[in-house]
Amino acid sequence: TGNYGPYNDVFPEVDWYEAMMRKIALSQNYNLNIRGGTEKMNYFFSIGSQYDGDNYKIEKQADFDPRNYFKRYNWRSNFDFNVSRSTVISINIAGKIGYVNETGGPENFTTIMQSPSNVFPIRYSDGHWGDAEAMGYNIVSNVTDRGQRMEKQFQGWYDLIIKQKLNSITKGLSAKGRVSYNQYST
Repeated sequence: TGNYGPYNDVFPEVDWYEAMMRKIALSQNYNLNIRGGTEKMNYFFSIGSQYDGDNYKIEKQADFDPRNYFKRYNWRSNFDFNVSRSTVISINIAGKIGYVNETGGPENFTTIMQSPSNVFPIRYSDGHWGDAEAMGYNIVSNVTDRGQRMEKQFQGWYDLIIKQKLNSITKGLSAKGRVSYNQYST
């Protein structure tokens, strides 16, 4: 057939690990923090992003993106207002949004390691994917051609805190009240 190794129609020799796994996967994490204040107010801002790339050799297709990756963006802001010498009001807002993208086909490391290396090629010379019903399936075909799964996750945290010093009653005594709201959606 003129094909050798993983594309030989008659005597294939496929290293599924080599065909599927990247040598490295990209992971990036960025953060920016700002803090400051005056006698009447203190503030803190933080924003960040994270990207975890794919360990598999999967390429983006024209109609969909079967690559596995995770993107996250997070933020936080804290404000402390000194309303008086004995009263502090704090407002805290934080959140994160994450995007998970996965291949639509089954993929797992065990399948890569257990797939037979000499039963079918990755692709036949006529362009069709190699596969064998009795022995398993072509993991390269499954992760490349079966679409994608996407998930969007959001979490938010909101706090209002009032701290009142009660030194007029007893030195060192204080009271604190908090109202919080948490939100989660996918």
